[in-house]
Amino acid sequence: MRSLLEKELAVCVNWFPLPFIYGWQQEITQHPKIALIIKTQDDYQDAIEQTIRQHLGNTNLTEISLTNVDQDFLDWLIVQISPQFLSTT
Repeated sequence: MRSLLEKELAVCVNWFPLPFIYGWQQEITQHPKIALIIKTQDDYQDAIEQTIRQHLGNTNLTEISLTNVDQDFLDWLIVQISPQFLSTT
């Protein structure tokens, strides 16, 4: 997900393989998936989703927002990512 950094939508992206097992049509199915941890601001969600879908196609995305973030890290994050994708509403 280098493109998220190149577009300045995130300051850091971690990814790791994740086994995915679920029930579907009365069968248990397992597929390999990847999990992403993207350090960014809420206002970039739409642009990030669009970028991920360009690279991975139609995929399931789940967002988990953090409410307790170190202020020094948050200040640095705000300075590092590009304001061009911030919503103007």
